[in-house]
Amino acid sequence: MPRTRTVEIGRAECVRLLQYESFLGRVAFAIDGVVELRPVNYLADERGLVFCTTSGTVLGAVSSATPVVFEVDASQPMDHSGWSVIVRGTAKEITDPQELEYLRRGPLKSWAVSPGERWVRVSIEEISGVRIPVD
Repeated sequence: MPRTRTVEIGRAECVRLLQYESFLGRVAFAIDGVVELRPVNYLADERGLVFCTTSGTVLGAVSSATPVVFEVDASQPMDHSGWSVIVRGTAKEITDPQELEYLRRGPLKSWAVSPGERWVRVSIEEISGVRIPVD
């Protein structure tokens, strides 16, 4: 079986993959010393990504200035290929009324909560990625 190699992806390609190639990722964060990992559907731009959550849930505990790691990926199992992008950033609840109105009317609809709930932005402080190319 041929050996698979990984290729690092540059920032611009990582941002493009985050923006256009997937809309479901995983956000990891710590609460009271326990690391949590939750799937979220999201939208991204050059500044960061946004997702919707609700109070009273584990993900709803993400508050102002919470450090998070976000991961999104895709794979082609038959080709043994794929890619992964990791974002390290800070999660902050969005409170600006105009931005909230825009987000609530926009294309992102949470799979789990109503669009009137809490909206969170994760900044892109670090972004990296790898690709496993088709041999």
